Amino acid sequence: MHSIDVENLMYIFYTCYGISIIGPVLCIISYFLRSKVLYIIAWVVSVLSILASIVFTFDNLGRLSLIIPSFCFFILLLKPGRKSTGNKYLIIYLFRSVMLLMAFYVSIKMIFEGFMEGFIINQFYPIFLMLLFNVVIGFLVYKLPGQNKKIKVRGMFQPVLWSLLIGIGASVIEMKYMIVWPPGFRKHAVSDVRFTMFDMSYHSIFINLACWAITGMLVYFFYNLQQQKLSK
Repeated sequence: MHSIDVENLMYIFYTCYGISIIGPVLCIISYFLRSKVLYIIAWVVSVLSILASIVFTFDNLGRLSLIIPSFCFFILLLKPGRKSTGNKYLIIYLFRSVMLLMAFYVSIKMIFEGFMEGFIINQFYPIFLMLLFNVVIGFLVYKLPGQNKKIKVRGMFQPVLWSLLIGIGASVIEMKYMIVWPPGFRKHAVSDVRFTMFDMSYHSIFINLACWAITGMLVYFFYNLQQQKLSK
């Protein structure tokens, strides 16, 4: 409906690329410095990177549009988590885990699909993705009480709930992430950025929930083993 000069279009592209690059750099710098102004600027740039990173959907690096903002928010959530304890730390940790899960998992999938096409054709690739997704969730849940932030495991319900919240959080963000994209590119974006555990439709949500719940149970089992070793 609207025409735009090539020069202006390239200017927009370069600006978006710049924001996508500056975002992670500012987040890392703000983590080590105590400047509140820089921290606020990092948050603003990270929010802008959600829209700016859309430019990566024009090439084969489309998944960076999800990796970059996720990494930025993960770094930003590290600072408030350093001084918080109890339920506040629990909430921050769960959000941080979702961001880390998305950034790490999508990065691994991007590497495999970009450089190991022979492995992807293998019928065990979906199983590998399923195991990887759950292993990362299990690791994040297992590390939660070990942060010395007054978080204790008092039963199986807690690790199961944490595991479900992390998995559901990642899935919800994936489903809602397409909203920020132009309608003309959503079809391409879905096929390029989709990172569900089984690469199936969302009808597999019950399978996902069952896997995440089992992951939480296994983590609780390892907690008990750890406690038994410490009591000896």
